[in-house]
Amino acid sequence: CDEEERQRYGYKMVTAYEFPEVGGKSDRKDAEVYAKAQRLIRLNYSDATTLYRINMGWANQQSPAAPGFLLNLERGYWASNPKDTDDPNDKAAGSQKRVVPYVTDTKNALIMAFDTLSDPVAMASLQSAFKEAIQKHFQIEPRELSCEAMPSLNNRKEILFYEASEGGAGILRQLVEDPKVIPLLARCALEICHFDPDTLEDQGADTCGKACYNCLLDYANQSDHQLLDRFRIRDFLKELMAAECKPAGGRGSREERMIALRKRCDSELEKKWLDQIDQFMLRPPGAAQHLIESCSTLPDFFYHEYNAAIYIDGPIHDRPEEIRKDDEITNRLIAAGYIVVRFQHKEDWPEIFQRHPDIFGELQV
Repeated sequence: CDEEERQRYGYKMVTAYEFPEVGGKSDRKDAEVYAKAQRLIRLNYSDATTLYRINMGWANQQSPAAPGFLLNLERGYWASNPKDTDDPNDKAAGSQKRVVPYVTDTKNALIMAFDTLSDPVAMASLQSAFKEAIQKHFQIEPRELSCEAMPSLNNRKEILFYEASEGGAGILRQLVEDPKVIPLLARCALEICHFDPDTLEDQGADTCGKACYNCLLDYANQSDHQLLDRFRIRDFLKELMAAECKPAGGRGSREERMIALRKRCDSELEKKWLDQIDQFMLRPPGAAQHLIESCSTLPDFFYHEYNAAIYIDGPIHDRPEEIRKDDEITNRLIAAGYIVVRFQHKEDWPEIFQRHPDIFGELQV
């Protein structure tokens, strides 16, 4: 493959990612995975993530302060590897400039970061286990899903997953949007690692040591083979089986966002609504008391990614005059392309949540 060819020539390749922005704000979906009030995983997803593949130069070049390659500006030839024997016919000799070549692509991409694990053995093993589990659970081919240690193999802080096929299958989005997926993947990963998910009995003791080609080893992750250890991640995966995945509703932790939203509430009824968002593990709004100037209205809450205005209507909104005003506001918003969801104080709020899973997520009772 292309990557093997680059490594054969001794290139130092670096991958970077950038989430898109809309209106100056990051256009991504965040979620957090908790077990017994302890955050275990942070998830960030976007279906328009820009991936950068950067060629920093020869793997054996001496100066880390001078990445890239020398290019002859007059003739357009690249300089040869300085470690090679001097070539008297080097076409790149002459006026030169250092250039760092890179390519970009746009992919469905997910960043997975762990709060309680950081050692290389655990990170490499989880990367392989989750890749295998995602492929098995969603029934996709290995070539349809790629993953990399971020920011580098020698400094593993996150795992980047991206759908390699053109357009993607939309599977990574489900890890952020469906609270049931992460626990299911954890169970699947334990089975792949030869453990009984319920008892943790080692069912591969006779055929597998730390890893084998029936669990974590793969021809594509040969550089990680010496690190992979199914026992290192066994207990963590077991903990994930009982974990809760909560949409964060934007940047920052879910807890931080909920605190900020509660501070902006104008009534106890609005705080009660946020309590139900937490109780049912629903997606929090992106803003509270969000002014929509073009429609002369201030919704109690707002979901930027869905253009959805949320109103929490107390007893005063039962008056005929208030009902008329509310209808006028609703009509103006709909005409302007907004979604409007109203929660009357007398209504069954969980039933309203269930009518709008695209905005709030699936209700978890």
